[in-house]
Amino acid sequence: MATLFDPQQRAHQIDRLKKLSPDAKPASGQLTAPDLLPHLTDPILTAMGEYDAPPKKSFLSTRFGRWLLIYGMKQWPKSPPTHPRYHPGIEGRKGTDFEKDKTALFETIERFASMPPGTQFKEHSAFGKISYKTWGFVMNKHIDHHCRQFGL
Repeated sequence: MATLFDPQQRAHQIDRLKKLSPDAKPASGQLTAPDLLPHLTDPILTAMGEYDAPPKKSFLSTRFGRWLLIYGMKQWPKSPPTHPRYHPGIEGRKGTDFEKDKTALFETIERFASMPPGTQFKEHSAFGKISYKTWGFVMNKHIDHHCRQFGL
């Protein structure tokens, strides 16, 4: 399973994201390219305890729901439910300065990836308590989902 803790996979995802331009249009959904950057940054900040997005109880936080979305689906469906704290149209942050936001995302990814195995990350906003290994896999899958959305 691909994970952001793997240096080659991390470099691959960052290279894809470097191709994102401020005027890029998504193939589906309403997320703009500038708003995508904090949308990707904030869940990683949540893992590290630097952004607050309290877990929401739902099907995704059940054992089966977690398994299905994390391991059972190769790709996530278009327009899945988004936590209000990550949704720029609700409570989530909007992009402010494209290049600064892009740099902040890359720096956040690198800080996250530098955390040693065994780090106790915070609860995931949708999946609840997940392991260090699973956090790396889920964040990689989240980035991949949006790279596909924007044709990267």
